Amino acid sequence: MTEAQKVKSLLQITAKTQTELAQMLGVSFATLNSWLHGKSTPRAGAKKRIDLLFQSYTGVSAIDASDLQHKKTQIASYKKTFPHPLLAIIRRQDLYDTFVLELTY
Repeated sequence: MTEAQKVKSLLQITAKTQTELAQMLGVSFATLNSWLHGKSTPRAGAKKRIDLLFQSYTGVSAIDASDLQHKKTQIASYKKTFPHPLLAIIRRQDLYDTFVLELTY
């Protein structure tokens, strides 16, 4: 997720104006607006503040690019093994029971 996407999400989640969010991040309205429209990108310090604020509101932290690529590779291999995972879960009672328990607790 890019910083611009995080800022857009923060605007929706917090229901703050661009001016208010800019103040929370310690930047000007013009700077925040340029990030939103892709005219500039935040510097390292601002990226950290965006990540911290995003994490505090969503509970989601940033995923390192190498970790993300590893997860995508794992998903691709699972897709080959289980092309229709829901059918596999429904057909096997033991998997279905485990799945329901995981959803319940």
